[in-house]
Amino acid sequence: PSQGSPAAALAEVFQALKHPEQKSSLAMTKALRRFARSMSVRIMEQEDSQEFRARLFAALDEDAVLDQPVLNARALKSPFSGTLVNKIKCTTVDFEKRWEEPFFDLAVDVQGSGGSIRSALKRYFHEELLEGANAYRAGDHGKQPAIKSCQLAAADLPPVLELQLKRFAYNPYADKMVKVSDRLTFDDELDVVDFVDEKGPHETKYLLQAVLIHVGDAAYGHYYAYLRPSLTPENKGKWYRLDDTRVAEVSRSVVTKDSFGGRTEAGGYSRNAYLVQYVRRDCVTDLLNVKA
Repeated sequence: PSQGSPAAALAEVFQALKHPEQKSSLAMTKALRRFARSMSVRIMEQEDSQEFRARLFAALDEDAVLDQPVLNARALKSPFSGTLVNKIKCTTVDFEKRWEEPFFDLAVDVQGSGGSIRSALKRYFHEELLEGANAYRAGDHGKQPAIKSCQLAAADLPPVLELQLKRFAYNPYADKMVKVSDRLTFDDELDVVDFVDEKGPHETKYLLQAVLIHVGDAAYGHYYAYLRPSLTPENKGKWYRLDDTRVAEVSRSVVTKDSFGGRTEAGGYSRNAYLVQYVRRDCVTDLLNVKA
């Protein structure tokens, strides 16, 4: 790719991270700025992480099509890649439709979700009865009552499971987007066995590895992250807060206080998790180079 392409600029950033002894802090800053320009990102503005990741993957795919890539886009994307299995099965006739859908993250409801990640996932994967005016048109059988379902493909569980929490919603009474500050809890371990389509070859337990925090409202905000670079056998890896240029070790209780939400501060601002990242337990060694 050309020197100004996102792939080339990101490769430069990775090289600087891999060999910090060979790069000054100024060189790293310049590399990050070049990468930002290649992605048409304004340095002084906050970017939505999910939208940015989607744009990055699209840019890397475009580089791969246009030229010989300097980065393996597939290797960057594959840890986040999973498959959803969708089914519609009629209840009164022998008719079933099944299709697969790739995903890089799951967007789950906060409002009305039951107050936890697990209950939010149950809502995401709940079966829906199609009947009456909403009955399914089953080919020659005409409109038929049916069950619509969605599950994770056990054969293609993502090594990294990203859950985007739907913290923003349209309020028709105020005629504007508002932030949903409802409390939503999550544990250090998440087992998705109840949401897979069949028994598969992969571990179904995931370990919490990172949390992205949004502080602000629907119109303005600031992002920072909590991260566990390693996951120890006791599942008590150290947590760090990454906030622009500031990095500090913090306790799990600090992560919890900032993440779960349920409180609104002066001016309508709130501070809570916007994105939660889990690593599949059998992938910890490969991805993080530590033993689970």
